[in-house]
Amino acid sequence: MSAYYDAVRRAVELHGGTVEKFIGDAVMALFGVPELHEDDALRAVRAAVDARDAVRRVNETAAREWDAELEVRIALNTGEVVTGTREAVATGAPVNIAAHLEKRAGRNEIVLGAETQRLVRDAVETEPAGLGHDLPVWRLRALVDASTLVARQLDAPLVGRTQELRRLRAAFQRARKDRAAVVATVIGEAGIGKTRLARAVVDSLRDDARVVVGRCVSYGAGATYLPIAEIVRAIAREPSVAGVQAVLEGEEDASHAAQRIAELVGFAEGPAAAGETFWAVRRLFESLARDRPLVVVLDDVHWAEPTLLDLVEYVGEWADAQIFVLCLARRELIESRPGWGGPTSTGFLIELEPLPAADVGALVATMAGGPLAANIADKIVEQSGGNPLFAEQLLALASEMPDRSLDEAPPTVDALIASRLDRLPQPELEVLQRASVIGRRFTAHELDLAALAAVERRGFVRGTDDGFRFHHVLVRDVAYRSLAKARRAELHESAAALLDRQDALDEIVGFHLEMAYRYRTELRRNDGHATALADAAGERLGAAGIRAWKRADTAAASNLLQRAADLLPERAPRRRELLCELGLSLRQQGHTDTAQGILEDAARLSVEAGDRRLELRARIELAWIDLFRAPEDLPQLLDLGAKALPELELNGDDRSLGRAWLLVGAIRGQFQCLNEAWGDAALRAAAHYRAAGFSPAWCVGNVAVSLFYGPQPVDVALRRCEEFLAENPGDPAIEANVLEATALLHALEGRFDDGRGELARSSAMWHELSQPAKANDVQFSLGTVELLAEEYESAEAVLREACADVARRGETAILASRAAELAHSLYCQAKYDEAQVWAQTARGHASAGDLHAQAAWRSVTAKLHARRGERTQAETLSVEAVALLDATDALNDRGSTLFDRAEVLLALGDERAAAATVRAARDLWVRKGNVVLAGRATARLAETSVVG
Repeated sequence: MSAYYDAVRRAVELHGGTVEKFIGDAVMALFGVPELHEDDALRAVRAAVDARDAVRRVNETAAREWDAELEVRIALNTGEVVTGTREAVATGAPVNIAAHLEKRAGRNEIVLGAETQRLVRDAVETEPAGLGHDLPVWRLRALVDASTLVARQLDAPLVGRTQELRRLRAAFQRARKDRAAVVATVIGEAGIGKTRLARAVVDSLRDDARVVVGRCVSYGAGATYLPIAEIVRAIAREPSVAGVQAVLEGEEDASHAAQRIAELVGFAEGPAAAGETFWAVRRLFESLARDRPLVVVLDDVHWAEPTLLDLVEYVGEWADAQIFVLCLARRELIESRPGWGGPTSTGFLIELEPLPAADVGALVATMAGGPLAANIADKIVEQSGGNPLFAEQLLALASEMPDRSLDEAPPTVDALIASRLDRLPQPELEVLQRASVIGRRFTAHELDLAALAAVERRGFVRGTDDGFRFHHVLVRDVAYRSLAKARRAELHESAAALLDRQDALDEIVGFHLEMAYRYRTELRRNDGHATALADAAGERLGAAGIRAWKRADTAAASNLLQRAADLLPERAPRRRELLCELGLSLRQQGHTDTAQGILEDAARLSVEAGDRRLELRARIELAWIDLFRAPEDLPQLLDLGAKALPELELNGDDRSLGRAWLLVGAIRGQFQCLNEAWGDAALRAAAHYRAAGFSPAWCVGNVAVSLFYGPQPVDVALRRCEEFLAENPGDPAIEANVLEATALLHALEGRFDDGRGELARSSAMWHELSQPAKANDVQFSLGTVELLAEEYESAEAVLREACADVARRGETAILASRAAELAHSLYCQAKYDEAQVWAQTARGHASAGDLHAQAAWRSVTAKLHARRGERTQAETLSVEAVALLDATDALNDRGSTLFDRAEVLLALGDERAAAATVRAARDLWVRKGNVVLAGRATARLAETSVVG
């Protein structure tokens, strides 16, 4: 039962309530004591829902361990009660009525008294229950969407922003009319009125739109998706995959998107295929906007991680629904992201200037709520500099110290707030300081409630639907800066413990532990306790980094993993493992040199520790760098991967096994042209990826492409691709990969338009998944389709861009093959000089073991020599090209080298040998089911004087 009591207490206290008493298995809680809030009834409803959900989770354990289950019946009633100290039991008619209502609740139901229902009716769905009884009772069906949950946190009116308000309303109407996303950003200095403006916009749209709110936090880098998590938690009826799926009900891909969203916000564990997070969030927003427009308010966006900013831009570009995104930020956003908010078809920026004196005067008069001496009002207007928050704080100072001249007021709003804090009684200052460590939003847990009520009356903090928040972030910042470092360390450690009990995210708990450690070391308290803090912080940040990595948030993963590695002891096994993941994430971001140094450190430390498993993992990741940078010793890299496999099997290391199998497959297929071996290795890799909790999308993509290059007949390969899609329904990353392979296979059958369409869809999906590099890779496949269709000019254009892309990425090994294909397209257009240049480019970048690139540049160069009558060079290169691929299963490529050799033989006058060579090429293409090239070979034979 202790788990039940703890779960209910947490739910009540999370929403600002107080557990009055546990009576057997019954719980009585109060809201609005000791401090009244206008939304106490709604807080109670939310607490009831959270308590019910928490008991369900307790039941999962109880059923598993004791074959038992708890039932709850919850009743809420509103009225005046008599209560004394916090420990006293409240009494009065409302308490007795609540007890009667509870008896009329069904199993796991929540019922409301009439007054409670009246107070929350705009925020809930209810239905009458218990008809025929003297007491009206309402059954709670659900909390409604977040548009009713935008807390009224700003009492002061909006003045002087008529033009800005008009522009934002017009932007909303544009999103509504065009059924497309519009992103508006309001920037300005702290206190200038961004939130007041947003509140005015929301209030004016409340009847026309659904509104959701997410707030960025300054928890340190890595807390990328907390604003999205806040939105999801507000709209999902229960914290589970099913709860998210209910929001997406009716959407074709609801199940898959719900799973990804649930993983993102911590409702479920599991991998997110690369880029699927963006896709899933977009689908969620589109679903919310189906029946009426959606307004997404993102506050404090200057604290947003780059990945979240990418997500906002992605939604603005790709969302197909009436969505209005309103971002609020300080100028730091523009400084860190100069192109943000530029005038585009989907976005714009509004910069708030200081208010004119007349508007500040009107604001002060309204906020004063009564007569105010003219000299005081004028002084506030003058000193505020047009900043509404500064004016508000000056007015508060004048009210608190009427005998003090405002001439003595500090010159900046920060200093003014600090001055006010300095005069607070110690308990009130302490409660603000403790809360400042948590962040701008906090709950009343472990805080002095009397002091909290006092600072709320003074306007430093305000109650919200789920706790409290600082009236302005500057109040939080000033309160935090007033703490000595030693005290900060203590409070961060306490905050970590509190948040851990509330099941907060690892990145948040880890941040507080990290800060506690940092402050202790700055004070030279490098003792055992500091070491323990560093270890705990490293573990939590490392776990958060791995989760970010699994959902393909590469930037956040790198940040979190780096911080974890910096905190953990240099020779800790966990640190070595995190270094391997950090190196991989940095390489995928393009920081190859840094990645190589980190992986070399991981390998060295593993050797010194005798940790063979992690030594192998680090060396495998280093091999990946060598593979695409300068793969001069492919046999050695292949030997490393092959020999690592049995050792890793003994250790049961699925993550490393997946990486090793993928490495072996890439070498076998992409370089040695042994495509069946490539596909088999990639399938093995996929199984280990899944077992390790990572998406197998990349592995499945490797298998699918190997089917195009390998010996499987086209019809067999197409059926296998269909099976991949059936086995992985609704996975857009896998679908995009398989579409690319299907397009190439269809092109072999002469279905060029089908292939082009499938590649267009694949490219669009990669863009939707925010993976432009993968979308660019699809362009190379389009070049292949255009070559098969004999659309050489189109092929040239596509392949030029494909070559430029890999050159920008520094992937010289890939450039070799693409340059050879470009040379072929130029040769077919009789652009022989350019073809020679690109053939030389391919030759210069092709490693000795890259059979495809080595054969391709030789083939096209041999034809160029033959045209110039350079018999020896042509003969030598064409024979070498055929021999390089002769022992491989790359039927398409082997046929192409033979076909090119036949052209060389014809140019040199040996028609009989040419015909025999064409027949050999045709036989290979027929085996593959390559209708296009087999037909081309038949036509060539008909053109020669020797018909076979």
